Amino acid sequence: MKLFTKDIENQYDHKLLLQKEDVDLIQICEQKKWEVVVFENNPTSETLAKELFIQAQAFFTKWPGIKVDFIKIEETCTSECIYDGE
Repeated sequence: MKLFTKDIENQYDHKLLLQKEDVDLIQICEQKKWEVVVFENNPTSETLAKELFIQAQAFFTKWPGIKVDFIKIEETCTSECIYDGE
């Protein structure tokens, strides 16, 4: 589990999440040498939950006893997103 969370942390932590259509912002970030992750779609919590679900399923296929049921992202104490593959 720690290997997976470390990989996700390295991929997304302290980086700007932008959509591929944000061309001007991506250019500015590249000029400033800011780290950016570019998504096909708008990087909402729903988009991120789906991406993490896909990555988790792929990662945990190495361990047959572990099944990923869902990914839950909490934006605030009253706002959350749950993605279960559907």
